Order: sequence, then structure tokens, then C-alpha cells
Amino acid sequence: MSSEKYISSIDGMRAVAILLVLFSHLLKDGVVPGGLGVTFFFFISGFLITGLLIDELDRSSSIDIKGFYIRRFMRLAPALLTMVAVVSLTYFLAFGVSSANEVIAAVFYFMNFYVISKGAMALPLGPLWSLAIEEHFYLVFPILVANLWKFGERFLIGLAVVCCAVLVWRIFLVSSGMPEIRTYVGTDTRIDSILFGALLAIGIRLKLNLDWLASRMAVTVSLILLLATLVIRNPTFRETARYSIQGLAFFPLFYFILYRQSVFRTLLETPAATWIGKISYSLYLWHFPILAFVTPKLAPHTNPVITGSAVLGISFFLASLSYYFVETPLRRLAPARPHPAAVTG
Repeated sequence: MSSEKYISSIDGMRAVAILLVLFSHLLKDGVVPGGLGVTFFFFISGFLITGLLIDELDRSSSIDIKGFYIRRFMRLAPALLTMVAVVSLTYFLAFGVSSANEVIAAVFYFMNFYVISKGAMALPLGPLWSLAIEEHFYLVFPILVANLWKFGERFLIGLAVVCCAVLVWRIFLVSSGMPEIRTYVGTDTRIDSILFGALLAIGIRLKLNLDWLASRMAVTVSLILLLATLVIRNPTFRETARYSIQGLAFFPLFYFILYRQSVFRTLLETPAATWIGKISYSLYLWHFPILAFVTPKLAPHTNPVITGSAVLGISFFLASLSYYFVETPLRRLAPARPHPAAVTG
């Protein structure tokens, strides 16, 4: 499957991921698996970026690394910088609270390691840890693809070995007594969640026989495995094998949605789902600061339904403004690919 064709179901899957994260933060009861939403985001990013890189390499025999970095910056930075600036100013004016260190960690993409080292934060910027991991992936992976794609299946096997090594590293850290936050937000402990998506994209580009992934048996087993990762509450399992099992379970589900017409794909391709997917990045940026600001103001004076509705409404409103007036216009200023693809990462 070439990335040149817009795939609406992928935006639908982004919608599922962001809604899991949003309602997990909103309800705060552990019922909605927000962590699964983040892991799903990682998988989608790995799949899309890898496909775009390989498509460019196949067309042009090279990858414009500088152009890639500029496009990533123009895709991600304007909305991020806008949100961080507004949130920092709002919290300073409303509460007299500011934190230059947190702002620096946010805009330079090392929020995950800042969270590990600092813990509690003055500003509601903690969820930006996942964006830091993705940015670290973007810094390295294009260079790997440019130099190692020629090795084909050996490149695929090498990345699979890296995924196994990350699992072993998590097991070592947990057995050494590291806190859960270290394995949950560390780049070195979560990068495999992105690489699993990259593995699927590579397998497709290598034209491997992957149709078995869309079989009823494979999809059923994947659903059972995903459910098991949510039901099993053992701390050691959750800090180690959970991410690997979820990454493997996404293979059949993702492939099935992409290549088989089903009620799930139909739902993911509805206008509402694809629109939420398109604004998912801005929605991820804005929902947590809105939740942190609005809840203390409304919760003591009204019921949870009204408070939650206000958080949702304001989050979607600001995310829409960000998407239409910040993300989209500034993204157009980035240099085009040699043969621009229609699916955006």
C-alpha cells in the first residue's frame, strides 16, 4: 500500500486513540485505558512515517533528510508552541505560576525525561512526554531507513531484534527496582511501540505475504491479547510485557482494518471519525490544560456531567482553532516532498 493514497480509516483510528486518552483523563477512574490510546498513537506514527520514508526512497533513490526535519517541524511545532505559550501565560496570570524549566522541556522535546526526574509539575504539560518520544524517533529513524532499507528483510529482522532488546531492557529496569514512570515514559523503554508500526509498514513494502493477519483467527487472538493486557493488573507485567503484547496485537487489527471491508472500517471512515482524527494532534495538546484549568473552577459548583461537557466542548473548540488556523496554514509553508504523499504523518 502506497502512502500516496489518503487512507481515511487511519484518521478514524487516530480518533479512537485520542478519545481513549481524552476520556481516561476526564474520568480519572482507570476504566478507560488511556495508556492504550497512547500506544496506539505510537503504532500509527511508526506505520505512517516509515511508509512515507520508504515511498520517497523508492521514488527518488534517496531521502531528503533536511526536508523531512523541516516538514516535521512545520507539522508539529507551531501548534505545540502556540499551546505552550497560551498555557504558560494563562497560568501565570491566573495563579501566578510559571516554570521556565517545564516550558523548555516541552518545546525542546525532553518532557519525558523531565517527568522522570522531576515528578510533580507546576504547569499541565506532562502529557507532552509522548511527543518527546516520537520526536526522538523522528531524529534517528529517517537516517536508518536511508542507509539500511537496501538490506530489505535483514533490516526488518534488525528492527524486530531491537523490539526484543527493548523488552529485555524493561525487564532489567523493573527487576532493578526502577519506578513505573521510568518504563512508562522513557524513550529507551517505549520506542518499540513505534517500531512495531514501522515493522508492519516495512513488511507491506517488502510485499511479504501478510494476508493471514486479516484472518478471523488472527484478529480474534489479537483482541483477546489486547483485553488481557488491560485485565491483568500485575505491576511487573504492566511495566514489561504489556507494551510488547499490545504492539503485536495491533498487527492483525491494523492490517484487517486497512485491507478488509468491515463494519469497523465503515465506522472509522465516517466524517465524524475522520474529522476527530484530523484534529487529534491539537486535541491531544489542548485537552489536558483545559481539564486542569476548568475542573477546579467548575467542579465545586456543578455536577461532573456539566464539568466534563465543558472540558470536552472547550477542548474541541480550541483544537479546531489550532488545526484550521495554526497547523494547516503553517504546514503548507514546509518544503514539499519530491513526489508529495497524500497521507500525512
